[in-house]
Amino acid sequence: MGFWYFLTLFIGVFLLFRWISARKNNQANKATLFISVFLITFSLFMFTPWSVQLIDLIFS
Repeated sequence: MGFWYFLTLFIGVFLLFRWISARKNNQANKATLFISVFLITFSLFMFTPWSVQLIDLIFS
């Protein structure tokens, strides 16, 4: 499962850098920023040791 969390993290970082470079050209999109921040936050949350217990508590 860690592979998918790393993949999500790298996709989020890639989108964030893409948004930063598009911002320099005045072509920044707020949806790209929101998605990148969401992916980075989600993957960092899933790397925490207590995320499994929290998700189990929510879905059970």
